[in-house]
Amino acid sequence: MSHIAVDQGIGSLAPYLRAAERAAETRAVVMLPGRDSYGGLTDALIKYRETITERSQQFRGDGPVVSYLPSVDGIQFAQRLSGGWLGVIASTSGWLDGWARYVAAIDAHTGEKYPELSLAAREAIDEIDWSGNNGWPGRKDQFMVRQVRQGVIHARSVGLSDVDIYGSMVALGHGQKSIVRLMRLIREL
Repeated sequence: MSHIAVDQGIGSLAPYLRAAERAAETRAVVMLPGRDSYGGLTDALIKYRETITERSQQFRGDGPVVSYLPSVDGIQFAQRLSGGWLGVIASTSGWLDGWARYVAAIDAHTGEKYPELSLAAREAIDEIDWSGNNGWPGRKDQFMVRQVRQGVIHARSVGLSDVDIYGSMVALGHGQKSIVRLMRLIREL
């Protein structure tokens, strides 16, 4: 992601961030992929705000969070910290689009809300989520494979893509290794 694109993302996010900080009466925490200097508006964003990395697991917060170029683990950590408001600065990424649809995020560039999942789509996601409550097993567990298959068939029948399924499982807190097993099962169906 170029500095220009990042600066545009931060610029678009700024009014939402200021409103969230006013409502929470606290400054947002900014989660970065590392402790490097990023330049441009990123440095301005972090100048008066606490910064953490995705590895700052001991940090406890409940106010607004801005997550910059998050990984799956990073976005899940940011969700736990966010206290209800989470800004994400990232290039369009498949799973991140699925995550944004599941959480009904707002695209700060356009001000438009991501299309919300229908009730039928949420039910299909719930089926898949339930089948993975202990992580998704390999192909040997035929009962769970059938459960996943039914959920995926239902999800596809209501217009969900694999990206939507992956992003939704991220939003629901499934770990990356577990989701990779799920996606392997889906590919084999």
